[in-house]
Amino acid sequence: MDSIAHGRDGIAIGWKNPDGSTEMLAADAVVVCAGVASRRFAAMLGDRINIYPVKGYSITAHLDDERSRAAAPTQHLESISVQDRRTPAG
Repeated sequence: MDSIAHGRDGIAIGWKNPDGSTEMLAADAVVVCAGVASRRFAAMLGDRINIYPVKGYSITAHLDDERSRAAAPTQHLESISVQDRRTPAG
């Protein structure tokens, strides 16, 4: 992937093929899941995410309502709670 940006038909994603030709794809939405490279891709879309490499696994879950809090994992996790968020680490 060489480019990702908001376009007139949604989100425009561009890349170069092995033969050097370029292609574009228009999408209604994208999910950025590129590890630490996610920060760079999100920046191309005008978003700023705070992601950085760490040892182990972690996730931050927004626990805004009772349903979310009831569904959140609780066993065998060390976690840091900040207001309406819980960040478990393993």
